[in-house]
Order: sequence, then C-alpha cells, then structure tokens
Amino acid sequence: MADKPKFNKTALKQQRDALAKYQKFLPILQLKKMQLQLVLRQLEPVVEAKRQEMRQVAEGVRGWAALLSDPTVDLPRLLQVAEVLTERDNIAGVEVPEFRQVVFAPAEYSFFATPAWQDQAVEELRRLVGLQRAYNHMNAGDVAMEKQDFAAAEREYEAAAKLAPEIVELPFWHAVTLAGSGRVEESLPIFRQVFEKEPKWAELVPRLVKAGLLPDEKVVERIVSQAKGK
Repeated sequence: MADKPKFNKTALKQQRDALAKYQKFLPILQLKKMQLQLVLRQLEPVVEAKRQEMRQVAEGVRGWAALLSDPTVDLPRLLQVAEVLTERDNIAGVEVPEFRQVVFAPAEYSFFATPAWQDQAVEELRRLVGLQRAYNHMNAGDVAMEKQDFAAAEREYEAAAKLAPEIVELPFWHAVTLAGSGRVEESLPIFRQVFEKEPKWAELVPRLVKAGLLPDEKVVERIVSQAKGK
C-alpha cells in the first residue's frame, strides 16, 4: 500500500482552503451548466426553423442557379463579406458574442451591362450566406457547451441570442447580475417583465442565494414578489 501523502501545517491549510473554495463554487458552476443546457434545449426548435428557412432559400436559388454561370456576373465580388457584426451579452454568467448581421462589401455594377435577374440573385444569395454563418456559429457553440468548454463557446456561440431573441433567459440573468451587485431596485422591473412572460423563472430565484448569486433571503423576497404583482 502506498504511503499517505504528508503535509506540514502550512501545506495542509492550503489544501483545506482550496477544498473550501471548490465546495463553495461547485454549486454555482452546476447551476450555470444547468441554465446553459436549458438554453440549448430551448433553442433546438428555433434552430430547426432556421434550418428549414435555409433549405427554402437554397431551393429557391436552385431553380435559377444555372444562370449564375453567366460570365457577366462576378459573384465573388458581389458576395464579399466585409464584416460580421456582434454584440456582447451575458448568458448564465458567461459572456457571449451575440450575432447581429453579416455586412457585405458594397459592389457597384451597371444596370445596363448585367442581367435583369442579378439583383434578386444577389439578395437571395446574401441571405443564404447570412443564414449559413449564423447556423455554423450556433452549431459550434452547441458542441463547445456539450464539452463544457466555455471559452470555446464564448467564441463560437454567436448566433444563439440572435436566433432566439424571445428567450427570457437573457434578461433574467441580467437582472440577477444587477441584484447580486447591489442594484436591486434597478433589477426589479426586469424581473417583473421576465415573470410576466414566464412565471416559472421565479421558482429558480430562492436557489440563487446558496449558489452565491444573490446576497440574502430579503432580496429574494423582493424579487419573488414581482411575480405576484405586488
């Protein structure tokens, strides 16, 4: 049998302090994981709708795709992406880039020297490019979350909030952050709006004290009262 590791008093104290930190933050991490998984489940039907939309656009393009072989149409220049616009948001305590839109480089061309159908073709193809980019980022974010690689998810999960702006997860955690930082009054109207849309979120609030995200039960009572319209 291997000898047990031996520590002096200083090393033993360091180990005990580390264990106390792990035990303190583990519930918080578990709660964040649960909420992130909830977001993923809520996004599944929304993502499927976007996939269907992308398939419909692709089907629409397929009908006249042969016309794109016209030598007068310079597709690479017309579909050149200038930038992808994002904003930062907070989902369950994780800073996430929020996809906004794909910006294409301006492309000037003569209306007389190009086919009449080119404008519609460019519009549909640009729409398809935007949908594909959004889906790619969403898929990469899902994979990262499954692996619990939050750093990768932060880089890749760009499409989530854009694809599902109706999910109350985003303002809920914004309000939790405000209340946890002492800005309770500022958080209450946001909590009220969240609870009006989805009352079940109020059931999660009491658990946030133990997780270290809210200061005490008095704050919890004030927040939960918003669900009761008081």
